[in-house]
Amino acid sequence: MGVMRWRRWHLWLGWVTGIQMFIWGATGLYMVWVSLDFIHGKPLVDAHPDPLAWQPGYVAPVALKLPPDTRQLTLTTRMGHPVYEVLTETTAFLLDAVNGLPFLLGPEDVGQLAKGYYRGKGDVAQVTHIEQDAPRELGNRPLPVWQVRFDDAFDTTLYLSDKTGTLLTQRHRYWRWFDAAWALHIMDYSQRSRINLPWFQAMCGLSLLLMLSGSLLWLRTRFTRPAP
Repeated sequence: MGVMRWRRWHLWLGWVTGIQMFIWGATGLYMVWVSLDFIHGKPLVDAHPDPLAWQPGYVAPVALKLPPDTRQLTLTTRMGHPVYEVLTETTAFLLDAVNGLPFLLGPEDVGQLAKGYYRGKGDVAQVTHIEQDAPRELGNRPLPVWQVRFDDAFDTTLYLSDKTGTLLTQRHRYWRWFDAAWALHIMDYSQRSRINLPWFQAMCGLSLLLMLSGSLLWLRTRFTRPAP
C-alpha cells in the first residue's frame, strides 16, 4: 500500500476518532484534576451522629415493641431529641426514646436535620418528599426519600431517609459535571456504568489503529527519505 493511501486512511481515521479523543482528553483531565473527596461532597456535610448514653428517663430496650426481624437498635438523637433507630431485615424506623412511640418526621424536621448535616454557607431552599420517579443522581437507593436543596453556589442537594432522616447521599453541581464527564468518557450516555459497550470498544480499536498508522507513516517517511 502506497504512502498516499496510508495517509488517506490515517486522515479518515483522524476524522472519525478525533472528536471522541478530544472528549476523552477533556473529561479525563476534569476527572483527575478535581479532588474525589470534593466530588463526593465530603467537605459539605458531616453526618456522624453524636454518641448518646442511656438514661433512666428513657424507655428500656426490652420494653420496646420491636419486630421479630430486628437486626440493630441504636440510641441516638434527632433534632436534639433522644430516639431509637431500629433496623430490621426490610426497613428502618425511629422510636421515641422517652415514650417508645413512633417518631415521625415532617418537612420542617427534615429541613432542620439537613441543616444539621450541612457544612456549607447556604440555607434550605426546598424540601421535597419523593415517592416515585427518583432523580438519576440518587442511584439505586429505594424510595421514598426526602430531597433537601440548598441555595448555595454549589447547588447542593441532600437526600435523607424517609423514615429515619439518615443522610443517604449528597450531590452538588460539580458532582453532576463529573457524572456527565464520566458518561462521555465511557460512552454510556444512559446508565453511565457500562465500560464494555460495542461502540466504546470500536472507538478504542479505531484510536489504536490511528496511532499505529501514524507510527508506520512516520517510520516509512523517516527511513525512506532520499539522501541529500
